[in-house]
Amino acid sequence: MSSEPIAIAPSAPQSGRESAPLLITAKECAAMVGIGQSNWYKQWSLGRVPEPVQRIGRLVRWRRQDIVDWVAAGCPVPKVQRNRK
Repeated sequence: MSSEPIAIAPSAPQSGRESAPLLITAKECAAMVGIGQSNWYKQWSLGRVPEPVQRIGRLVRWRRQDIVDWVAAGCPVPKVQRNRK
């Protein structure tokens, strides 16, 4: 990943009721950091992005705040590595 800081665009309110969902998809994570979805999945498989908090079958979600905090910290490689088979 580059050493350049990544700016996160603020989310638009949805119907004026909620500001943004708490859990987001890989596509939304990728958009937040300015890469493609397939690149996000590649970085995840290499253990370079935060682990998701919800996995049910093929459904994978990350906490929005985890991604915001990760980017604010300069996108460091997470200390906890996932188990690779």
